[in-house]
Amino acid sequence: MKVYRKNIFKHYVVWGCAIPLTIFFIYQRISHGSFNLYVIFFLLFLGIMSLIAATGFNYIILDNNRITLKNSFYFWGSSTFLYKDIEKIIFKDDTGKKAIYIRVVTHKKISCRYGLGCVHHSDLKEIIEELQKHNIKLEIGPDIVKDYLQ
Repeated sequence: MKVYRKNIFKHYVVWGCAIPLTIFFIYQRISHGSFNLYVIFFLLFLGIMSLIAATGFNYIILDNNRITLKNSFYFWGSSTFLYKDIEKIIFKDDTGKKAIYIRVVTHKKISCRYGLGCVHHSDLKEIIEELQKHNIKLEIGPDIVKDYLQ
């Protein structure tokens, strides 16, 4: 079993949300702002982070006979696919964001989109090689090939 995972705090979205929020809290504290604003913005921050975490903070576990996509934030969020049921796996990225996502196509259906925010981009080559060893058809976006596989 191989686990491809990085710490959730190495994700740029966490710091992109946490730094402005911290600056806002410090400003409100200095200017003696209302405590209700603290609560409102803290709840807003938690809501935004939980939505982002649900879609983008996934990592990969490869076993001998299956692939598991697990969420780093929600410990109960995981999907397991047996290699024998997989028709193909699609690796793509969002242009400009460098956010890589994966979709698994089985004989029954196409899975939802899993953002690989908690996988080191340097591990992509090893992940793809492991999947090819198990004779899984892969569809890899041209930007991923250009940026990570050459």
